[in-house]
Amino acid sequence: MIVEKRYCGEAVENSEEEKRPNRIPLSGGYRLNSDCVIKRLTYQQTHGNAPPYIIYLDHHHREIVLAIRGLNLIKENDYKLVLDNGLGMQMFDGGFVHPGLLKSAIWLLNKESETLKALV
Repeated sequence: MIVEKRYCGEAVENSEEEKRPNRIPLSGGYRLNSDCVIKRLTYQQTHGNAPPYIIYLDHHHREIVLAIRGLNLIKENDYKLVLDNGLGMQMFDGGFVHPGLLKSAIWLLNKESETLKALV
């Protein structure tokens, strides 16, 4: 699924420390209903195991959205993911994936699998 821009801004702005006064807001706002944000985790809450993310229930589009903030290499926790290089790239689903990023994805899905199942 291609994540639409209405979710991208929220994933980027997921934690207070990420908000910068010079950031240009999306015209018209992100239009996310705060009542539909199921979970919102920051760097501190993921303990460096994954970038910040939200789980959002979009009733209008009938979607469950897991929006993960991309890496912010200013943050020490993101370097931890990238430097977890093991022995190089690992095979995954017919391709290759960085070991640190795979470890992060596995951690996130293990942590949130029950929440996602309950929403389905």
